[in-house]
Amino acid sequence: DVGVESWRRYAMHILIVDDDQSFRRALGRAIELAGYDTEHGHRVSTARDGDECRRVVADGAVDVILMDGDLDDPRENGPQVVATLRQAGYTEKIIMTSSKPALAEEGLRAGADASCDKVDLGVDPRTVLSSLGVSLP
Repeated sequence: DVGVESWRRYAMHILIVDDDQSFRRALGRAIELAGYDTEHGHRVSTARDGDECRRVVADGAVDVILMDGDLDDPRENGPQVVATLRQAGYTEKIIMTSSKPALAEEGLRAGADASCDKVDLGVDPRTVLSSLGVSLP
């Protein structure tokens, strides 16, 4: 198990789960520009819903999940996906991203480790993730 303090030395895999394709792309690019890039062995993956998220998690090690609280999926929202991941034994960091405080709180109750505002995360991912205990290189 790699602790938060040791993450800087290891290649990380961040999974962005959001139903908005343009936000997924923009956030992925912002994270790469903040220093989390493939040149250093890191990886950013994306998923549009809970099903895709669970497939990516099942396919390999995911160190951090950035989960949209308000997934546009009639079957489940972000907090419900968090709950199913935790019930399935996923123990790595999950950060609930939402501009709706009620959804962020629901995500924390479902097992997310932290929450942050989506707009802040998209504008300054390094600072936001660092404040949540995720160290980028």
